[in-house]
Amino acid sequence: MGTSTDVSDVLPVPVQHPDSWATAPLRDVCTLIADGDWIESKDQGASGYRLLQISNVGRGTFVETGNYRWVTEETFHRLNCTEIREGDILIARMPDPIGRAWLVHDLPWRCVTAVDVAIVRADPRVLQPAFLAAALNSPAYLAQAASLATGTTRHRIRRADIARTSIPIPGLATQRAIAHMLGSLDDKIELNRRMSETLEAMARALFKSWFVDFDPVRAKADGRQPSGMDAETAKLFPSEFEQSELGEIPKGWRVAAVGELLSLEYGKALKEEGRRAGGVLVFGSNGQIGSHDVALVSGPGIVVGRKGNPGVVTWAPSDFFVIDTAFYVQRRSDVVGLRYLHRGLERMRLPRLAADSAVPGVNRNAIYAQSIVVPNSRVADAFEGIATAWYSASWAHLIEARLLEDMRDTLLPRLLSGELDVTHVADALGSPA
Repeated sequence: MGTSTDVSDVLPVPVQHPDSWATAPLRDVCTLIADGDWIESKDQGASGYRLLQISNVGRGTFVETGNYRWVTEETFHRLNCTEIREGDILIARMPDPIGRAWLVHDLPWRCVTAVDVAIVRADPRVLQPAFLAAALNSPAYLAQAASLATGTTRHRIRRADIARTSIPIPGLATQRAIAHMLGSLDDKIELNRRMSETLEAMARALFKSWFVDFDPVRAKADGRQPSGMDAETAKLFPSEFEQSELGEIPKGWRVAAVGELLSLEYGKALKEEGRRAGGVLVFGSNGQIGSHDVALVSGPGIVVGRKGNPGVVTWAPSDFFVIDTAFYVQRRSDVVGLRYLHRGLERMRLPRLAADSAVPGVNRNAIYAQSIVVPNSRVADAFEGIATAWYSASWAHLIEARLLEDMRDTLLPRLLSGELDVTHVADALGSPA
């Protein structure tokens, strides 16, 4: 471990820890602390190195945004970019929150990262990357990172301030034991999230198959049994098409205006400082933004962004509160269920209806005027029954993930302070001292 040449410029460790543990600023225990690369649009291409952006960096996890950008081989060498390695830690230099860190592993691409992400590479002789990532994601370190942020319009933490942040450094065996305990919880959290996402994808795919591609009707029209469907469910679908204003639709189905099936009701003002601790989810125009102790709407339900992020469609799995930047859905007809409406609205690409102004917004009459296919009630009921089971299971996985997150966040400061003895874990792992 190196020795800092400027002790006065070293930040104190923000947590108490045993006297037997060493401490050091990151610059003394890392082989690399660097900003991501400044790569302009003209430097990007269609292949090469994937450009990871700040939106891809979650607190302890990689966030797939689907917004793929690439840096060509020529650009990589011309700009002398830094290639991301397994075991590197990427730190978000901007909210939300500032300083959140992700330990790089299992990347399927060669990668570089953008300038608002810092790259930290631990010296494995003294510091385990997984331990460092856990420490950086603890509440104490995130609070410290936030306090170091500078800037008038866009707050960010400087690479130099990341470098002078000090951390407690127990022995490698203890680091590995702490990382193992937290990693086991992270693995379970990620598994629950993936299972929830899989169920969401299944519901989305079923809606598309039945109500967009009309696969069961096409199969019956061709004299085939609909794939993956029992005979009783297959009987609910017609075997012919007829013309409509949207083109061919199954015979006996119809096209309706969205406003015939639902109304969009305004949310209610609720500032962050006015929210009280509770289990009621609070939604804004871009999804969940917090919690409260009083519900505005009995759930489950659907939230649609009105201002700021207009047209974003979000599912609310339980009783919820909607603030005044969003609408919530009330059914006007019982022909189709909420889950049908959720998937239908989601497919309409409602953000395209937003008015171009300083604060983008969408008029609910523009949404009401959109057309939607309405199946016969028996098919709609069948979809609702299947989708309800999947939605419920998805929500159960998310609840379990959040409970595990609470457990991890409770354990983390106790592990970093040495309050919890992990000697038995280190012995079980067979880690050398």
